[in-house]
Amino acid sequence: KNGHVLMWMRWKNRTLRSMKRSLVKQTLSLILMCSQWMMIKKSLAFLTSCEMPLLVLQPGAMQPGYSRGDLLVLDGRRKKVNVGDMVAFKIENRSIPIVHRV
Repeated sequence: KNGHVLMWMRWKNRTLRSMKRSLVKQTLSLILMCSQWMMIKKSLAFLTSCEMPLLVLQPGAMQPGYSRGDLLVLDGRRKKVNVGDMVAFKIENRSIPIVHRV
C-alpha cells in the first residue's frame, strides 16, 4: 500500500514539474513573439517613414477594390500624391486613421 502512495506522489511531482516547465516555455514563446512583432513594426516604421506603417481596412472603407480586413502597407516617403493614390490621415481625438482614394 505504501508503495502505491509513493508511486502516486512521484508521478504527481513529475506532472507538476512538467506543467510548470510547459507554462514557462509558453510564456517565453509569447514574449519572444511579441518582441519580434514590435521589432518588425518599428523596422517598417523606419523604412517607410510612417508612424503607423500597417493598417487593416474597416468594413466598406475602400470597396469594391479592397475588402474588409485587407492589410495596407503605408509609405510616408512619397511627397507627391497622384489621382488614384490612397492616402491615410489621422484626425485629432480619433483612434482610427482614415483612408481615402484621391
